[in-house]
Amino acid sequence: PKSGLIDLFNGVADIKSKIIRTVGDPTERFSEDALRILRAFRFACVLGFNIEGNTLSAANTLSHLINKISGERVLQELTKLAQGADPSVITEFINASSLSYFGLGHIMYNDAVKRLSKCTASNDMKTALFISLFEHDISLIKERLKPNNKLYEQIAFLDSVENKPSPTDKAELKIFLYKYGRDLVKLYIHYIELFDNGKASQLLKTLYEVDERQEPYRVSDLKIDGQDLIQLGFSGCEIGNILDRTVYHIIKFPEDNEREKLLKLIKN
Repeated sequence: PKSGLIDLFNGVADIKSKIIRTVGDPTERFSEDALRILRAFRFACVLGFNIEGNTLSAANTLSHLINKISGERVLQELTKLAQGADPSVITEFINASSLSYFGLGHIMYNDAVKRLSKCTASNDMKTALFISLFEHDISLIKERLKPNNKLYEQIAFLDSVENKPSPTDKAELKIFLYKYGRDLVKLYIHYIELFDNGKASQLLKTLYEVDERQEPYRVSDLKIDGQDLIQLGFSGCEIGNILDRTVYHIIKFPEDNEREKLLKLIKN
């Protein structure tokens, strides 16, 4: 109270200038704990700061030390970074193969990374979206980053649909919903948003319309069930096949989703 603020490392000046730097020699600090390298990028991303030259140089030089950090801690930093104001601050660092040990290679879509902060996806989707923009090895990610089951499923799903044509109408979107479920389809729409916001907006509008009108696209939405098919004399895998075909029918003709209509259709 008598002396006022004692700022031994000029932290106030750095905050005002929006600069990230280590306390003292960056080589020493990063050698003590290599996770600080990722934290530097995370702070720069979340706060919109720049990394001071010597700090950035030491981070790049000592990037190999990150391989000794547990994958869970690395993933925590990447998750926070993906939710920040500008995840692209780490692009050059990643493109130098700094995280290749964890299955993350070059960033394939730089512009999409820059758009990630403005993407309307929820935070729990952004990590998967971020990782999907890298060249990546899903097996190494699973082994070394150790994502939880949900995140692993999201990344694997985006890999599986990346080169598939996106739905062009409501029926095609409902087929996607039937195949993959609502949560993954919404994730896919946000992936499209990173490249074509107009198309993504239209798909989201259609998705919400399906929700609001409670339009059928699942087996549970059918006005019949397996017991009805058993009574008709079907058994075994026939039941699943018929229910599957019936779902595809009501996706195209939702007005046919009435018990008597469906039973007649199946008999025919």
